[in-house]
Amino acid sequence: MRQWIDKKNNLTKKLREWKKEQKIKSLTPDEMRELLEEEQTAIIEYKMDGELAFFHKSGETVRFASLQGRIREELPVLEAMYNALDKHKIDKIQIIGELIGLDENGEPLRFNETISIIRDPTEDEEKRIAFYPFEVYSVEGEKIDNTKLDEYEKWMDRIDEIFEDIDLVRPVYRKRGLIKTFNQMWSKWAEKEKQEGLIIRLEGGRIYKVKTSFNFDAAIIFVTRGTKRLSNTMGAAGVALMDEDKIFHYIGLVGTGWTDEFRDEVWEFAQKNKAEVREEGWRNPPRTTSKDIIWVKPEIVIEVKWKDILEHWVPGYSYSRGVWSFTKEVPSVIMREPRFVRFRDDKTVNPSDLRLEQIPDWAKIVRRLEKEKREEIKGDKIKEAACNLISYEKDSTKIDPVLVKKFLILLQFLMKEPTLRVLRKLNQIITTLEFGLANKINLDGIIKIIQREVLYENIDTLSKKDYRADSKITL
Repeated sequence: MRQWIDKKNNLTKKLREWKKEQKIKSLTPDEMRELLEEEQTAIIEYKMDGELAFFHKSGETVRFASLQGRIREELPVLEAMYNALDKHKIDKIQIIGELIGLDENGEPLRFNETISIIRDPTEDEEKRIAFYPFEVYSVEGEKIDNTKLDEYEKWMDRIDEIFEDIDLVRPVYRKRGLIKTFNQMWSKWAEKEKQEGLIIRLEGGRIYKVKTSFNFDAAIIFVTRGTKRLSNTMGAAGVALMDEDKIFHYIGLVGTGWTDEFRDEVWEFAQKNKAEVREEGWRNPPRTTSKDIIWVKPEIVIEVKWKDILEHWVPGYSYSRGVWSFTKEVPSVIMREPRFVRFRDDKTVNPSDLRLEQIPDWAKIVRRLEKEKREEIKGDKIKEAACNLISYEKDSTKIDPVLVKKFLILLQFLMKEPTLRVLRKLNQIITTLEFGLANKINLDGIIKIIQREVLYENIDTLSKKDYRADSKITL
């Protein structure tokens, strides 16, 4: 797969404009049922949870663009889509959908697993990236009016037909109906299969999402002060789960769902029960600073509702006699869209009530995070080898100094974003170059190979940027 970031590309702009125009409203299942009682028809579809993607075909060019400006080309799914569209003589088309990773059995992965695959896939993982289209944006330059259900359905039926035999293209399942259809799909997709929820399309471009949620019982370990009208009370509570060794695993900030009364209650507790922090080796939770936080005695347990989770290494904390200490990095998750539900006065702060096993597929998450950690350690060794190689090259008189300078510029560019894929490539580069030095292979040729496989950018263009071969490289 070839990918790069271009936040100002036209496809990303279109996708952002489209998302802004949607104005999708969230409803509970009961609220949705009440609304459907007043409607004549609706299209109800399964809600998929991957990375939102804008598919674009124009002539022989096929690519995906994301909201963040990430452009992807040369994926197996793109090749399959090009061939199918070309067979149906469609020259230009733009489709919106979700990129989702598949497991070894071809089943869609959950959001956190999908993101870990599609952001930096291996060659084998590239073959397991599927596209789930749910809306046709334009065909042959003409924008589709999806506010009309008949028009929307006509083009999605056409998508079903075009990609009927393509396993990596899976148009989102949808069905016309009202309350009976909603109940059937909700029962199967959300309740039985524990998927994210449903999307309901009504005439006039009205779109609603009805999502499932999951709950944790977690301890409040710190609070933050609110802003604006909440400046004199709590803004959010940092919460954590606990392992068998009584180490707290941070899982996120809970800022919504609180009544003003509950905010004041927790804020008053925090003022009376402040805890100290042991400065030695201290690390703050992700996306927080010390000035934002008031650490408290871990005595309050709350129930938190969340939509999804992201796997994450976080600082682990221990608490003893009014003092919080950083212990070590621990595997955990960060909640997406957390919301306060209620105080759990029937629960106390102990490893049983705050167990990590509340996290779905916890054992698998731990294994994945530990595998990534091993890869990072390996990456550090590669960086060390790169430094040694740079020193060797600077002292070498056997190589054209201009080519050495180009390689150093190239190396600095690669290390600006040392993803796992870049680290793997860097390992190959080092091995190849060391072999080249020993056998007097043309360094210029090696540089061209590296450019073609990794950068897709001319080395002379890079030379004009902020990458200087004689500058100190921070690895």
